[in-house]
Amino acid sequence: MKKLLLSATIGSVALSSIVFANLSNEQNHVVLSGEISANATPKNTFNSLSQTTSSGSTTNGGGIGFGAYIGYDYTILPSYTLGVKTGVNYLDSLNKADVTSISMGSATYKLNMLNIPILLAAKKFFDFGLVVAVEAGAEVQRWTIDISDGSDHDSKWNLAPRIGAEVGYQWQNGLSVAGNLRYVFGKSTDTFEDITANDALAYYSMGVTVSYTLPF
Repeated sequence: MKKLLLSATIGSVALSSIVFANLSNEQNHVVLSGEISANATPKNTFNSLSQTTSSGSTTNGGGIGFGAYIGYDYTILPSYTLGVKTGVNYLDSLNKADVTSISMGSATYKLNMLNIPILLAAKKFFDFGLVVAVEAGAEVQRWTIDISDGSDHDSKWNLAPRIGAEVGYQWQNGLSVAGNLRYVFGKSTDTFEDITANDALAYYSMGVTVSYTLPF
């Protein structure tokens, strides 16, 4: 009985490895992903408000983002893929400040962003399901400063370089979960007057991605 159970276990592990290997070594596959992330700028955008027009301010750095991606991967070597990836992200409250101005009363300032990334992604698949990936490219971003008194400010569309890394686990059915880190290069400022100059903004992000891989 023990020999039978051992044989069944070994057979199951071998079959799992074969199925995973077949999935990771497909010549082409499409990857659909959804993401939730925490995002923040290197400096607090609204710090200068307490030094200029306000009698008091409370600032908070960081907010939640949501994204959706579609990618196309091509196997260049066994267990290695190179592909392209794009999508859309909305980042809510990269910075937020509650400001009390001597002349204008109270107002809440929020920095939000919409971006469209265009990336190259390289992946390494391991037999036991681990997947390691790096990505580089650029994103087209547009940010908005929402002010509660109605005097909003919208930027133009800007292009910013972007890099990232991801580590996750992929099951036999193509479903995977991964954690990621990324950094977007751009203007890093704590001066409100500077940020309204319509430049691309720097920020960093830490997120969780759920993906599904389809052989194509």
